[in-house]
Amino acid sequence: MLNVKITTIDTPRKRKARETIPLVVSPSSLSLFRECRRKFKLKYIDKLVPEAWEDAEPLSFGKLIDLAMELRNDGADWAVVLAWLDSECRDRATDPQLAERYARAVALLRGYAEKYQSDTWQFVGVQVQVEGNVTNPDSPRSKGAKFVSFAGWLDGLILWDGQLWVYELKTTSRIDGAYLDSLWQAPQTGLYALYTERTLGIPVAGVLYDICQKSSAQTVRRDGETEDEFEARAAELRSINKSGKTTAKRQIPESWDEFTERLVSIHARPEMYRREAIPITLDRLAAVESDLWMQSRDMTTARQQGTFYRNDRSCLSFGRECEYLALCRSNMSPIIQQNLYRRIDEQRTEIVNDLTHAALAISAHAAN
Repeated sequence: MLNVKITTIDTPRKRKARETIPLVVSPSSLSLFRECRRKFKLKYIDKLVPEAWEDAEPLSFGKLIDLAMELRNDGADWAVVLAWLDSECRDRATDPQLAERYARAVALLRGYAEKYQSDTWQFVGVQVQVEGNVTNPDSPRSKGAKFVSFAGWLDGLILWDGQLWVYELKTTSRIDGAYLDSLWQAPQTGLYALYTERTLGIPVAGVLYDICQKSSAQTVRRDGETEDEFEARAAELRSINKSGKTTAKRQIPESWDEFTERLVSIHARPEMYRREAIPITLDRLAAVESDLWMQSRDMTTARQQGTFYRNDRSCLSFGRECEYLALCRSNMSPIIQQNLYRRIDEQRTEIVNDLTHAALAISAHAAN
């Protein structure tokens, strides 16, 4: 039996009001519009998210690395970064999943610190917002798209050899030619450069990607065996040995510290990290601006005509179901929506100042 929730009715007048609110797009939402218009609408216009997301772990591995590196790039030394990580994962003694995430994060950060002991650039901004109108490149005097504007968050801005570069941190399961080619072709690369120039009024030389490869999921902590398990295995070995003896030894469980050090040795390999500097040309900026203008017109038309059709290929992409598949299968049933999804207002929380305060607090505590 479905437990139907009482929610505010979404009337045609309310939907019409939402459709006239200017849509602020980002590289992620633009990519999703190209992937599946239906999913784009549900996520960025209707602002629906699965109820299951409330039960998801709030601090994933990627978020841990992002926050730790933001703290580092904002001026904290590595001791403060690792102390912050230790504090954030303080419940790992009773949570094996958190303990594994902590071990992998420590190994990645220690490997990064060892490889890049001194950088030749200076951070001039961390978590920087860039924004602006979407304009028609063929009509410079136009005010831009009426219902679409652009906004993005940069991981950082750096001064490198006297030039301004956008800095982006990436974690990936594999660094290979295909991944690097995707960065060169990614719309995000050109969009960030274009709107950094528009926001700051300063030319951007390019985008520097700091890429970190995660340790393989197949590398897991060894559980070892209990005394009873060892005795059973040893008895079996003795029974098949002519001498009735065995030299087998009990497999001792690997401690979390031992597992961390094993991961650290993996991250000592040079191929686990790479920096890719992508210069930005005027031709690239012109092409990005043109593509964005055409896509903004498609978005405006889609909103006006309600043509947010589904792309069946994205329903089961990357080996997993789309989070909105249940809603699509039900033909957008209000009952399914009310029970499995909730509407939210997207808000971004400033985290750099919080991290800065945390760093000061940790440093003060260490001094005492």
